[in-house]
Amino acid sequence: MTHYPPLFPSILAGCGAAGIDLTTAARWLNAGLFAANILLVGILVRELTDSASAATLASFLTYSSVVSLSIHSMAWSEPAFIFFGLSGLALLAAHLQSSRQWLIAPAAGVIALSFLTRYTGAAFVAAGVLGIMFLSASTWKKRFVNATRFSAIACLPITLWVIRNLLVAGTATNRNLVFHPITVDHLKGGISSLASW
Repeated sequence: MTHYPPLFPSILAGCGAAGIDLTTAARWLNAGLFAANILLVGILVRELTDSASAATLASFLTYSSVVSLSIHSMAWSEPAFIFFGLSGLALLAAHLQSSRQWLIAPAAGVIALSFLTRYTGAAFVAAGVLGIMFLSASTWKKRFVNATRFSAIACLPITLWVIRNLLVAGTATNRNLVFHPITVDHLKGGISSLASW
């Protein structure tokens, strides 16, 4: 298995090894993550706005979104990816607000879990590094050290996975890097997706 990162399949495999039907395990896991993601969105909005009304509205919009419901009703890795990514960024935001150095490692660890869930977790790593570099109140030297530490922790597990893939299958991710220029159809699809939200 190289095409997908290992965390979500490993969780399901663990459930299967424990004698739990995989369909049932995926259903309950993603139902729990749906509740967790609704709650997490509300908490994050409450922290950002200091408004209970805004937090309630954000949670309701997450709950009532057809796209959100669709994602969480499938045996897909997206619910875990969203949960780990948002949780990691929330921990990183707490570090940036308080300058508590000890929060960098847990934030990076949770982001690493998102990266082990989907390869696009690289976007959370990039967002974390940019946040540390441009939103921190520390000196530039301290920002660089913190960003390096954050990215090293967040990327270590997936790096080990990619090395394993290269040794076992001769390919890092079983994917090719291809440039896809944006077309009118892509723009229409993007507008349609935004409108459905």
